[in-house]
Amino acid sequence: MSGGDTVEVVELAGRKVVFLSQHSLPVGKHCWVRMAVRDSEGWLHVQSVSVFLERDRVVQVGQVAYVGCLPSDQQMQPLVSSANFPGRTRRDPRTPCQLRVLAPELGLEECWAVDFSISGVQIRCDYAPEPGSVLHLHLYSSDCQSLPINARVAWCRNHPDEGCRAGLEFLDPPPYLQKELRKLHGQLSQGTT
Repeated sequence: MSGGDTVEVVELAGRKVVFLSQHSLPVGKHCWVRMAVRDSEGWLHVQSVSVFLERDRVVQVGQVAYVGCLPSDQQMQPLVSSANFPGRTRRDPRTPCQLRVLAPELGLEECWAVDFSISGVQIRCDYAPEPGSVLHLHLYSSDCQSLPINARVAWCRNHPDEGCRAGLEFLDPPPYLQKELRKLHGQLSQGTT
């Protein structure tokens, strides 16, 4: 990983770090990675660090968990919880769904929302968006109404049967859009969309 690709931090305690990567990294050596760490207010921060990799374990096809040790002079904030895992970062109840999603940052690729809450959405797509990046989404309900909203990529991982899954957190939607998100969530919960 030249220059360090962004990895998904699972746990950070003192100098010990556990993270997920789609790349093969050299165990028993120092390696530069860009760690995405969520602060106490939920903001994602990406920081390049040199990590001594102590051990690894394949989690699923194309994804490896690494345990490493940070340098003593590295200043990183501990995570509030084992964040960046689906089901652990969303503040609001999720509803399974099948909504069409378009985003210019994903090119012409069509994505689908597989679950939805008023604070975020999980999408299924072929292209893996970079954690921490911002996407300008258009969510389409069954009546073809488009909801334009900005979202930050909280996590992303390969899914063996469906390409990629990514968790997106909506970024400060204005009041009128919050109302529309609540309305859409209610319709999805009742199965009317």
